[in-house]
Amino acid sequence: MKKHILLICILTTSLTFAETNYIELYMQASAAHENDDPNAIDKMKLAFEAAIAAGNENYAECCAINGTEWLYNQNKVVASGEYAYSCHNAIEAMANQTLLPARQQIRRIILLGYYERGLQSAGKIGAAWKINRQVTELLRGEKITTTSDGAAITVSEIAKLPPQMEMYAWRVLEREADYLDLAGRTNEAKTLLDEAVTTIRTSWSGWSFKQRFYPKKILHTHANIIDFLGYQTEAIAAQEELERKIINISQYYDAHVILKMNILRNRSQWFGPSQELMDEAKATSSRAVSLSNKRNSQNMLAKMELDFSDSKDALQALAKDADDTANTGAAYEAFYSQREHLIARRKAGEKNLDANFQSMLLNARKQGNKRAEPTIYREYAQYLLDNKQVFESLQLFGEA
Repeated sequence: MKKHILLICILTTSLTFAETNYIELYMQASAAHENDDPNAIDKMKLAFEAAIAAGNENYAECCAINGTEWLYNQNKVVASGEYAYSCHNAIEAMANQTLLPARQQIRRIILLGYYERGLQSAGKIGAAWKINRQVTELLRGEKITTTSDGAAITVSEIAKLPPQMEMYAWRVLEREADYLDLAGRTNEAKTLLDEAVTTIRTSWSGWSFKQRFYPKKILHTHANIIDFLGYQTEAIAAQEELERKIINISQYYDAHVILKMNILRNRSQWFGPSQELMDEAKATSSRAVSLSNKRNSQNMLAKMELDFSDSKDALQALAKDADDTANTGAAYEAFYSQREHLIARRKAGEKNLDANFQSMLLNARKQGNKRAEPTIYREYAQYLLDNKQVFESLQLFGEA
């Protein structure tokens, strides 16, 4: 996407004297990014501001999408979303908009998509879900406002969309299923994904790598959800089916790493930990490339180590990750990091954790994360049972 946008900017803009400032800033930012200059994002932000001031929608759009994507790829998901939304509003407020409506529609879908991810990462699940529904309306060709809402996307709708919109529609469907799941409507999410998976299996062989990007995520989300619902055999089969689709394809290298870690973690949980699984997990984790996949694979490895033995190093790794994520503003990710560390502390026999479990439950409710509540209740109940508080434990097991 980055190179495609850069090409558009170069070919559709004449290098007049008045335009030289934002064009030069844009080219400087692009060159800085190619050379891994840490100041590249700041330079692209300056180019965006200059393009807005000059009234050039084309360059403003290119700067906005690139700057947002660069922040996201640095795992600064909240900052990426905030920047995407500020850029979206600035471009929408421009007096002279010259791009074709179809191009403007794609820009809105992209920038609001990043905004939605940023809101979720900030722990604002309800607000993120609303933005995803607004993007659904954009896909339908509707105009939206800040208060717009709409019906959830359907699989049958996606088949009727033009090819350039189909990819974004699959993204919206995957996010819709995720929000249904987080709202405690996991069976509805499964029903939506079941239908999507049937279509994806039929269409997969005819799709390009780009077209497969979000359907691949849907297959992964579907496997995770049926795992959560307790369909162990089906979940393993779904994960292994996805692995066969992406293994040995260079563009899917990092995606395969995190999928393989999920498969190994599930096998460790379902069939019991073993040295063989641990060795394979360590080798797999070491191959992760992106910042988010490195973090996720290392966390799964730490949890597998704790399942296998009383590892102080693994417990410390989870503690460090909980502290690190707490300082990023990513409240959603921080919640899960803290929860996993708390569960590990409970299993290690630590005492006086009542306030921690109660705080986690309040945090889940504050974020609107109903999916997380049963696990917290169950772990808190087990903690109470471990500490001979049988009556209180039974009550919480009932809540779970």
